[in-house]
Amino acid sequence: IFDELAAMGRERDTAVQLLPDGQVMFMPLRDGQPINQEDIPKLPPEELQRIEKNQQELLEAAEKIADRQNEVSRQLNAEVRQI
Repeated sequence: IFDELAAMGRERDTAVQLLPDGQVMFMPLRDGQPINQEDIPKLPPEELQRIEKNQQELLEAAEKIADRQNEVSRQLNAEVRQI
């Protein structure tokens, strides 16, 4: 499931990283490399808007994926209880 989100990130020039605590972090990329945090405020407004839009789309996708994952987990638990 994470691979799906990572692929969406690549399409949007954004690296997607799963942190050890289960949180997901998005890092904007330029030429395939993460943009330095100090450089982000210096970017042109259009690029900042693009980054923000991409991250919002990915966040929404991550929420849908998490919901789907929770549903699959509930279904598996129900099936196990029936056994």
